[in-house]
Amino acid sequence: MNFRRSLRHFLLYRQKPCRDLVPLMSESLDRRLSVREWLGLRLHLYVCAWCARYLKQIKFLRSLLRSQSIL
Repeated sequence: MNFRRSLRHFLLYRQKPCRDLVPLMSESLDRRLSVREWLGLRLHLYVCAWCARYLKQIKFLRSLLRSQSIL
C-alpha cells in the first residue's frame, strides 16, 4: 500500500463517523461554516469518497431545483 493510501486510512479511522457529518454537509449549503467545522469537513471529504460523492450529489440537486425555480 502506498503512503497516500495509508495516510487516508489512518485519517479515516480517526475522523467522526459519516452519519455525524451528513447534517453538516447539508448545513454547509445554507450557512457559512466555522473554520473548525470547515476544516473537519474538508479533511473528512479528503479521506471518504462516499461523503465526497454525497456532497456533490446534493449540490447538484440543489442547483437543479434552483434552475427549475422550485427553491
